[in-house]
Amino acid sequence: MIDGSSHSFDENVALTKHIVDVCGAVDVGVEGELGHIGSVNDEAMDDFTDPEQAGEFVRATGVC
Repeated sequence: MIDGSSHSFDENVALTKHIVDVCGAVDVGVEGELGHIGSVNDEAMDDFTDPEQAGEFVRATGVC
């Protein structure tokens, strides 16, 4: 699991892609984090995950 959600989208993609490449060398899958899906702190979080951006993130990084 790599959580780059505090970074910009492009930085998150680059970081996550790097981890996917490294872990893929030893056949380990990677779960990534993008945006926010909801929690008890929703008042403090103003951006939820955009489904279209999530698709782009998966295609660009190769996360599981």
